[in-house]
Amino acid sequence: MKKSACEINCGKLTVAEVLKRAKTVNITRSIELCYKQLISLLYPPPVENKNSTPEPDMDKVFCEMKKKR
Repeated sequence: MKKSACEINCGKLTVAEVLKRAKTVNITRSIELCYKQLISLLYPPPVENKNSTPEPDMDKVFCEMKKKR
């Protein structure tokens, strides 16, 4: 892994993470995918958790903060 990291000029932890992601999606050898397809397999969009706390409306927060001055 260290040799691979040196060859592509990145850290060995980065190589380990990408290999872990590849194993998760069953990429075990060279496959014919374009760059976008490969990236979408290795880094899928995050799944929204319906039970998570919603993000605050920052425009409203800033507006309320201005009122308190």
